[in-house]
Amino acid sequence: MLKEMDYTARVILSFFIATVIFIVIFSLASSAVHYNLDLTTKGNAHITRYIAEIGASLENFSCEEDLLYEASSKLDEVGGNIGFLETKIGKNDPRVLAQKKLYSELEFRHSQMVDNFNAGCGTNFTKIFFLYSNTDGKDESEITGYILSAYKRVHPAEVMVYSFDYNLESDIINPIKSEYNITNVPAVIIRGRNFRISNINDLGGIVQGDS
Repeated sequence: MLKEMDYTARVILSFFIATVIFIVIFSLASSAVHYNLDLTTKGNAHITRYIAEIGASLENFSCEEDLLYEASSKLDEVGGNIGFLETKIGKNDPRVLAQKKLYSELEFRHSQMVDNFNAGCGTNFTKIFFLYSNTDGKDESEITGYILSAYKRVHPAEVMVYSFDYNLESDIINPIKSEYNITNVPAVIIRGRNFRISNINDLGGIVQGDS
């Protein structure tokens, strides 16, 4: 009789422990979902506001470089947040892709601001469009991305790099692909020409006008 009671107690205890573990795991998963949704919702709102701010600066343009550097800081902030989201919930998650579309518009607006500075303010920023893929040519795209990042670190004030996901259906990216006849990636656009780069010296020569 005691043995039967002991066995029953162990079964009940095991069931109780399993139930507690399940509740804890479910609660953590639910919290993570809500946290990620909160990140994307707030992120989208921030990006939309930044796009509007840059749009206002373009309409009432002035040669105040502080405006450009402030916009650049916001661009870096958004890019970092998207990188975090890609790691947390996946590069192909619909929420990430939707935020990347907004980010692409923010990048393009920023590039227009750079064009205005170069045209009317005596600056000489180098603008680089980088089209990459997370699927086809993924490894080569990653290598090209590393090269561009390394060059940007050496020339942080003079070089502006804008990265666009080639596979993203976007009203910003599709015209860029069409204008420069980009059919495969990675592609690096500098001064209206399409390049493929294999090392930082290649990139340096192109930027300096040696290629």
